Amino acid sequence: MKLITKIIVLFIASAGGLIAADYFIAGFSITHDPVQFLILSGLFTVLQFFLKPLLRLLFLPLIFITLGLFTLVINALLLFALDIWSLNLTIEGLTPLFIATLIITAAHFVATLLWHPTAA
Repeated sequence: MKLITKIIVLFIASAGGLIAADYFIAGFSITHDPVQFLILSGLFTVLQFFLKPLLRLLFLPLIFITLGLFTLVINALLLFALDIWSLNLTIEGLTPLFIATLIITAAHFVATLLWHPTAA
């Protein structure tokens, strides 16, 4: 039951982060079709749930050396991969990618705090 709740919270945080990034960042746009947006959010959730732990394990020395800041690079790589794989997301440049990464990471952090207050 905890696993399903974690996936749902991650999905909601991903959707909220993508919507916020689309609203606030010029050069970052998502589709406005609700079904395509849900598919995009689901794909991003799958990337975050399955691929991110593997990348964190692979880059553990860099995460340790940078005191955790390399996690932002991993999140940016996942968002960039989503941009490449999906036609429903368009990121025009590194600056929108970096700012969107910060917004989505903040959305995930807030969702984690709300879901499990002792986790952070």
